[in-house]
Amino acid sequence: MKKITIIVAALIAAATPARAGAITGQALFENCRNYSTYSNYFNKGLCVGYITAAVEAFAGSRFCLPNGVTIGISVDIMERYLRNHPEQRHLDALSLISSAMSKAYPCKS
Repeated sequence: MKKITIIVAALIAAATPARAGAITGQALFENCRNYSTYSNYFNKGLCVGYITAAVEAFAGSRFCLPNGVTIGISVDIMERYLRNHPEQRHLDALSLISSAMSKAYPCKS
């Protein structure tokens, strides 16, 4: 069991970007595409984890989430945003998450 844990940890470390923002919008789109019917749990986990971390980091400062917004809704927003803006997919995924969520849930002045 310990050997399997070490192997899994090594695989995750190898697949993790070296710096924040290293994932592009294209990479996020590929991992989030067809999220609700996706059977590749690694890609699904990367999609959900990355969006969750960004939403939790930026909520309240770059956008304001109303009560009841789930991570599933946030993933849907990102999947739609990336599908509708292929010209932006080369950009940093964190900035795209911030843009998409800001458009969906702007803070009231």
